[in-house]
Amino acid sequence: MSYTAVSDADLTALLRLAGPTLFSLALKGCASLGCDAAEALCKYTSKTLQYLSLWERITDVSLARLLTQIQTLSYLDASGCVAINARVFEAMRSLLYLNLSELPDAFDKKAFKSWLNRCGSSLSCLVMVPPKVLAESLLEHYDDDICSALAAYCPELMLLDLSNCRHVTSKGILALANLNSLRFVRLAGVTDTIDSPSLLKLFDANPDLHQMELRRRGTSDIAVCFPPQPMNSSDLSLKLVG
Repeated sequence: MSYTAVSDADLTALLRLAGPTLFSLALKGCASLGCDAAEALCKYTSKTLQYLSLWERITDVSLARLLTQIQTLSYLDASGCVAINARVFEAMRSLLYLNLSELPDAFDKKAFKSWLNRCGSSLSCLVMVPPKVLAESLLEHYDDDICSALAAYCPELMLLDLSNCRHVTSKGILALANLNSLRFVRLAGVTDTIDSPSLLKLFDANPDLHQMELRRRGTSDIAVCFPPQPMNSSDLSLKLVG
C-alpha cells in the first residue's frame, strides 16, 4: 500500500498497537487522512510523541486539539499545512523545532508573535520559507517585524532559515544581532535587501555562528561564510534539508 493512501482506519490500527511507545511519526503526504486520524493521535500518543510531521490537509480544529492534547511534543513540522491560523497558535505549546515552510496561505503574524512571546524562550530551530510563488500581499507577512520578535522572545534560537523572505532587510538582520545563540542562518533569495555591515554585525554578536548560506534570487551560486572559529563536532549534527 502506498503511504499516500493510508486511511484514518489504517493509522488508528497502527497507533493502537504502537502509539503508547511511539516517539516519532511522519505523516506528510498522507492525503487520505482526516479528523479521525487526529483523534487517534490524541488518544494513543498523548504521553510519548515528541516529533510529528503533519499531513498537509489537516484542519485547524483537528490541529488545535492535537496540539492541546499531545503534551510531549517538541518537534513540529507543519510545512505545507493549510490550517496555520490564530486558533492553532493559541493551542501551540513550547517547541524546540518548528517548520512553517511552504504555507499556501498567509499565516497569522500577530498570533505567531503572541506565541513567540508566550513560548519562544525554548525555541532552538525555526524554518520559515514561504512558497516561491506567493502573492506579494501575503509575502509581506515575512518581514523585519518577525526578526524583531525572534530577537526579543527566542534567546535559545540556534538554527534559522528565512529563505525567500524578500521583505527581510538589513534592519531585520540587525535585530537578529541582539541574539547570541545562532549557529546556522540561511537567507537564500534574501540578499538583495541585506547589506554586508549588518551580516558582519550578526556574526560578531553570535560567536557560535559557524555557517551562513546566501543566494541571490535567480542564481544557483551559494556563498557559505565561515568565521575564523573552527566548527565543533556538535555542529555537525545540524542538517538543513531544503
